Amino acid sequence: MRRTQEFDEWCDGASEEEVEAMIAATSKKFKTFLLISLIPIVNWVTMGCAIFCYNNLSFMKTRGKSNGNGLVRLVMMLYAFFIPPILVVQLCSKIEKLGQKVLGW
Repeated sequence: MRRTQEFDEWCDGASEEEVEAMIAATSKKFKTFLLISLIPIVNWVTMGCAIFCYNNLSFMKTRGKSNGNGLVRLVMMLYAFFIPPILVVQLCSKIEKLGQKVLGW
């Protein structure tokens, strides 16, 4: 795959084997942070790490031609701030014991 000049500067002249190793490591970290981001409140920090990994992974896979899909990043950001509270409210309203513990009753 053809590299851009920006990518060559970014990877500091790494060989294709080294770039593939970096892609594999970044992909593993991205999946790890994405799974950890399923935990409410923790996801505020870990989702930022996952987005950072996603940006770099997209950059490496396209050899500098793209930084990734903006819609995917938007969905991850929305998940980090809006979706967990909605899920917790739904769970607390459906599970009476959980709701009572949250309210301190």
